[in-house]
Amino acid sequence: MFYSFNLNKIYFSGELIMSLIIMTVISFFCFIVFILAKKTDPLKKPHGIISVFEIIIIKINDHLKQNNVNIAKLDVINSFLLTSVIYLCFSFFVGLIGFTNPLTYSYIPLSMSFCTFIIVHFISIKKNKINYLKNFFKPFFFFLPINILSELSPIISVTLRLFGSAFAGWILSSLFYEMILYFWEKITIITPFCMIVAPFFHIYFDIIAGAIQIFIFFSLSSLFILNSAN
Repeated sequence: MFYSFNLNKIYFSGELIMSLIIMTVISFFCFIVFILAKKTDPLKKPHGIISVFEIIIIKINDHLKQNNVNIAKLDVINSFLLTSVIYLCFSFFVGLIGFTNPLTYSYIPLSMSFCTFIIVHFISIKKNKINYLKNFFKPFFFFLPINILSELSPIISVTLRLFGSAFAGWILSSLFYEMILYFWEKITIITPFCMIVAPFFHIYFDIIAGAIQIFIFFSLSSLFILNSAN
């Protein structure tokens, strides 16, 4: 767990520091993959990590092509979706090694949802041009507030899903560890049982629930992007 601190009146929470560390690790990892990809002969079958990334990118491309997404947009969409999934995997994984999940800091899932929102509307504006604004007044002018809320609701939905899952897991795990400390002092014989059960909390909240939330984020983000592209 990282402690919060202030730097020139700028507040850095422990979750934000962990998020910055994760982004640094991902950037370094992507740089290594980039170097390896440059050295790979395109006429030969790729091996190792390059082969894994190639399979993942092909799967995402096939998913988008099935929905008639413009090929010119695939690189941007692929980069966003793949980077987001990697970041979420790291975020849930750090809980297994004793650190706080960055997603428990509400601004982080909100930022990820907002990125999806920006991409969705950028594609929609690029495709529809002036009709993009006209859609807000359909079927009547009085529907403008409702249409604006309907466009903002995905941000709230995706944010609450990510934040709620991570925060609930952190709260329940913290309570469980507090219970272990209590029994350690009061009833020593129950402590080994608690220590055996503790890993299953992390298996569920950091692996199973994390995988579900990552899949939901990928599905919803790709669905919103596909709708804007089509």
